[in-house]
Amino acid sequence: MSKLTRFLKDNRGFTLVELLVGITLLSITMSTIGAGLFRALGTQSGVVDDGLAINELRKGFSWFAGDVKMATSTDLDIGGATSPSVKLSWKDQFNDVDITHTSTYALVGDRLVRTYTSNATSTSHTIAHRVISVSFFLNGTSTVVAQVEVDAKPGTTRSLSLSTIMRASR
Repeated sequence: MSKLTRFLKDNRGFTLVELLVGITLLSITMSTIGAGLFRALGTQSGVVDDGLAINELRKGFSWFAGDVKMATSTDLDIGGATSPSVKLSWKDQFNDVDITHTSTYALVGDRLVRTYTSNATSTSHTIAHRVISVSFFLNGTSTVVAQVEVDAKPGTTRSLSLSTIMRASR
């Protein structure tokens, strides 16, 4: 018991060298853990960005597919070169009145923009962000193809393609 009592009463503290060594080891340990944590968070952020870019483009493609299915004509040439924009047109009747519709898809900066016009009323909205390139072409007489490349996550691009058949003109 006397050794324990003597040990507990000996309260000299730490020397300056011991404190510096302890702080140095703690700093090295924390910087290693911090670097790993930031790397993990950066990877997660890139994966989330990739998913968001692809998801947004897929939603935009659903607008495009719906417009192509309604369209009876396009400004694309059969067997022609690819185009950075496309115009789709169709007519409907409502109470014996013809209603003309057009949808135009074009790259504006880094956004894919849809402009819809119906009887002189026009609206535009972005259907995809971070778009690098877009091309449209007519495959055969009625299949419209869209190919879009987006900046998914830092240093990575993703390409998606969609083919949709236009309805027959009446």
